[in-house]
Amino acid sequence: MAATDLESQDAKADVTPLSLGCRGPSADNPPPWLHAVVAASMDAVVVLDHSEHIALCNPAAETLFARPAEQMLGKSVDLLFWPQSGTAQRLAETGPGEQLQLQGCRANQAPFRCEARVAKLGDRITGWQLLVMREPVLHTPSLRRRAESFQQAFEMEKRRVSRELYDDLGQRLSVLKLDLDWLQRASPTDAHQRPARIAQMQALLDSVIIRTKAIASGLRPPLLDDLGLLAAVRWLAQSFERQTGVRVEVHHSPQDFHGNDAADTAIYRTVQEALRNVQRHAQASHVQIAIRRAHDRITVSVQDNGVGMPQDAEHKVDCFGLAAMQERIYTLGGTFDMHSRRGHGSVIHVSIPI
Repeated sequence: MAATDLESQDAKADVTPLSLGCRGPSADNPPPWLHAVVAASMDAVVVLDHSEHIALCNPAAETLFARPAEQMLGKSVDLLFWPQSGTAQRLAETGPGEQLQLQGCRANQAPFRCEARVAKLGDRITGWQLLVMREPVLHTPSLRRRAESFQQAFEMEKRRVSRELYDDLGQRLSVLKLDLDWLQRASPTDAHQRPARIAQMQALLDSVIIRTKAIASGLRPPLLDDLGLLAAVRWLAQSFERQTGVRVEVHHSPQDFHGNDAADTAIYRTVQEALRNVQRHAQASHVQIAIRRAHDRITVSVQDNGVGMPQDAEHKVDCFGLAAMQERIYTLGGTFDMHSRRGHGSVIHVSIPI
């Protein structure tokens, strides 16, 4: 074989991007330029051969379908869509550039809406079919309400922190400054008052330090980063018990909890908001918090023995805390359920994949 032919073969072997999923070396592989086109796309792209099998996919497709390339390559395109949806037949009947509304299926069998556009290259025997896909952003009234509620809850939290900084810490520091001014201007005849004023200033400074730590812990408790979710929830329960007198029990499974930071934060904020609701509305004397880990999910429940809430509480316009909880959980692909009966307390169930 001529040297130029060998060099040509080596060049073809080197142009396949390592970041793309593709089948092993074969004459049936998509051409190198098609690899470049797929790699440049911000959308999920899957390339199908003449038999509707997956020959190439980009990282965005792996993310969209929650599958590594190895699980998709060489498989029928039906793998990526809801069973019995007849996707392959619909693709065969679709013209170039036509948009389809499909029902995608992730690796955990979770369905989702998928918008796809089809591009066909070559003939039916030797050509390729490109699926360019994305998950649509829905703008339904309920989603708008959730987004508005989440934003309002965020603003309310900022307002609360601002009020504590200005009305609490600001006033204490103002008093401390007045005492320092007095100490600076004090005459020798006021010397007998100095020890008492200095002691008063030290006590005030101690209270400022304690209050600053409390505000910082409310924003993001160091325990959550240093010792993990369970320690942070126990600290939250103990603080709530001291503040309100309501007894709080924390139960958890014996497994060690090492979830991801997003899941831990969402669970902590959910428990925190649930306890705030108990304090404001429930008139309860006892709260139970249960945290369990089973396989790849963490489940949490917060139950009180209070007066309960109306059935449509989570749909009220001013229930920003509940909407914020739901938004955090849904963003992570979890589930959120709340059950309540007047006079029989309330319970919140949350489940998050990790």
